[in-house]
Amino acid sequence: MATVRFNLNLSGRRLSSNDQNQVGNNVSILLKQRFQKLCRKPDGQLILLQDYTIDHEHRFPPIQIPPTALASPFYCNLCLLGALHSFRLDHQLLHFLLQHVEGMSARLCTGGSMGFWLFVHVEALQIEVVEEDEEVEKLMKEVASRILVEKLERRQKSYFYAHNVKVGDQCAVCLEDLQEETKLTIMMPCSHIFHRSCISRWFEEQKSCPMCRREIEL
Repeated sequence: MATVRFNLNLSGRRLSSNDQNQVGNNVSILLKQRFQKLCRKPDGQLILLQDYTIDHEHRFPPIQIPPTALASPFYCNLCLLGALHSFRLDHQLLHFLLQHVEGMSARLCTGGSMGFWLFVHVEALQIEVVEEDEEVEKLMKEVASRILVEKLERRQKSYFYAHNVKVGDQCAVCLEDLQEETKLTIMMPCSHIFHRSCISRWFEEQKSCPMCRREIEL
């Protein structure tokens, strides 16, 4: 079962006489959505399987709060609720924002302020925990393989050399020709070269070179 956590960063400023082109009380919301998948092993240990951003950061149109609404938390929340409903936000996220935005808005409008800008950066983190099984074990192998390939790629980028792939050279995994496009190939520490996709599948079962069987140590 998935759970959702929210991380919030609030920052704001009161408007002054220098802000001639900005009036009123404005709330700007920036939303980022992330997803994490964790595996719970029999001993209770949690292992991260996936961690990625679901959508690009989404900035909603500014919410304008009438000065009269700020005199009462109830009317301020009512004004915010109407605007947030129009954004079609998740029910949990909506109530989370109402809980935090109203209080900050009230603090910014004190002291004879001419208005304010409140910037709300919120990250909605959806976490799914699964029990270890055959499907999860396969996914864990894929993750381990991807990490190993990425380490090999970083190692290659730290040196200035060509793969020296010759016409007729073959990948020992698929037995097809290695092309001269080095971005599609991976060089092992033992200098044997393979297609990136082929060695990725190989690493799901083995952590050695398909040619010389040398263990990969990075």
